[in-house]
Amino acid sequence: MEASPRSFAPYLARGTHWVNVGYLRRGTRLVRATAEEELAGMHEAFERAVPDLTRAWALHPKAVAAARPLLNVATALGDRENRERVFARAAEQCPSCADVRSVYLHGLTPRWGGSYEEMDAFALAQSRAHPELGFLRGFADWDRADDPRVEDDNDRALGLLAQALSAGEHWEFRLARAKRLRGTGALDAALVEANRAVTLRPARSDVYFERARILASSRKWGPAGEDLLHGLRLEETDADGRSLRPGVVKGLVYAAYEQHGAGHREEALRLLELAGELAPGDPEVARWRTRVATSPLQAQGKEAQAETPEDFRAVQQRDYALAREQRFAEILPLWDAFLARNPEHGLAYLERSGTHYHLRNLEAALSDLKRACDLGINEGCARARQIERARATAH
Repeated sequence: MEASPRSFAPYLARGTHWVNVGYLRRGTRLVRATAEEELAGMHEAFERAVPDLTRAWALHPKAVAAARPLLNVATALGDRENRERVFARAAEQCPSCADVRSVYLHGLTPRWGGSYEEMDAFALAQSRAHPELGFLRGFADWDRADDPRVEDDNDRALGLLAQALSAGEHWEFRLARAKRLRGTGALDAALVEANRAVTLRPARSDVYFERARILASSRKWGPAGEDLLHGLRLEETDADGRSLRPGVVKGLVYAAYEQHGAGHREEALRLLELAGELAPGDPEVARWRTRVATSPLQAQGKEAQAETPEDFRAVQQRDYALAREQRFAEILPLWDAFLARNPEHGLAYLERSGTHYHLRNLEAALSDLKRACDLGINEGCARARQIERARATAH
């Protein structure tokens, strides 16, 4: 923000982040069942969010995206007056924007002090003015399907969601159906709905988290891990995604063990690297990665050797073998030579950072971790933050 004080985007991003943190701190229970410290944590996060969001909207008056998190704040605080003011401004700037109207409808649900009559009236008025917003008329049935009174009645809930979809296609309706179908064990049908939700709303983390749950329930650990990682990159504070992580990491390690036992070394390492992205520093992941990486390349067969990307695995194998003998000075030239030929290889920077770290060259280690992070290696980002926090604490 210091580099771009007139840019609205950093303020919007930081403000949205703090709104998400506020909801994470509050939890999902009703107010009467929510602890005072949880509510206080929510308020503190919102106090940090609102100035950033207000500034973002002031810097870019047409940035209606700022309205969504501001509406979420007003809904959580029960501030109907501010919610109406934010929505009126957003609606004036963008008369047919679907997202801001969907968020506004969430605030009209009975759980937030509204009613189905209010929801229906709003949806009908909006769809008359803008026929392409006809799907809004399905929101009341969508919310009814989530009522605790139909929690154990899947047929009733699925019927309500079908009614919601009859009003129009919307990702939240598909996502709700995916969750219901997963709960009944109809995993193939659930996956179809989740795929549709991802197609409709590829920028939402929750669609990836739900598809990851379905894939994990089907023991498809690789795709489950990829969806979970993508979702966490979109929203790392999401409680649902974070709760899913331990089980998926454990599944990836088990799948890697099976692949390794079957002689598929490259696939085993790929699964373990994915697990490392999800759980940086996990000792079980590190132990298995070392074990598989140091297994003989020539023992895996011609097919597996053909899958090995250039000589990365060979250098990695030599690295781990030398590291067992604490011969780190001999490892560094191997990675230097590899990266000279492959300067965009994120995993190689991650591996070399460990060598620098053991050679007590913290600046070089941090530089490599940041480069790995820039190249999309989540583990590099996490380890860089750990080193920076440790240095700040030490100072």
